[in-house]
Amino acid sequence: MKKTIVTRVLTIATAAVMFAGTLTAGVAAAPAIRVEAADASFTQTLLSAFDSQFYASKYADVKKAYGNDADALFAHFLNNGMKEGRMINANFDPKAYIQAYSDVKTYCNGSYTKAYEHYYKIGRSEGRNLTTFAAIDAQKNAAKAQKELQKKVVKNLPVYRDINIGYGITLSLSNKQLDSCIVYVFESDYGYGAYINESLVATSGFYNQDNAILHSTIVFDDGNMNEYINNSPSYSDDDVADALALGLVLYALSEEANA
Repeated sequence: MKKTIVTRVLTIATAAVMFAGTLTAGVAAAPAIRVEAADASFTQTLLSAFDSQFYASKYADVKKAYGNDADALFAHFLNNGMKEGRMINANFDPKAYIQAYSDVKTYCNGSYTKAYEHYYKIGRSEGRNLTTFAAIDAQKNAAKAQKELQKKVVKNLPVYRDINIGYGITLSLSNKQLDSCIVYVFESDYGYGAYINESLVATSGFYNQDNAILHSTIVFDDGNMNEYINNSPSYSDDDVADALALGLVLYALSEEANA
């Protein structure tokens, strides 16, 4: 039926008379459609997009006047519905399209017919997909969800502070490390090295790991820095005892290097 409908609506001037008897007070008769040659391709594009079942089910006044007659429904859309801002199908609402794009709003200047012209002649090929209020809401919700996610990511990112632990060494420690962290400071002949989790994180001077010995242990607890010198009795505390193991490893490496 869609292949013959354009010819039909362009040529039968008596269509308005045939439909007039079925109209209610709120719906005007669909006059014969006159389309200039230059507009024929656009009319065919609209016809291809037109969903007569959707149009009839969405607009009760039109259905009451024309029933399910696809030709009459399309004639009404082309003559009246389009300029009234009625939807051609479930996927395009000219009112939503105008609201979604500021340049389209300027282009249309209040004309829903121009919204159809813009979308089917320009916007569709440009990939403009905000053509219903549901699509606009979905984009807003997605943007809101993304913003909330970014806030959570930023909130959970570690905050670093530069802490001078002495010995010419400044460490960049995260908030988590400041709450609970052990730094082992080893001394070599010409410099110092700081270790966290058995990894060398900073040095001063000409630190040489091969001949280094444990100098002190620095414990961060709830942001407080407590240093235990290697020869201090407090160094035997359980929370810094792991430093001994690290010291033995480095001592073994040193002995092996010197062998």
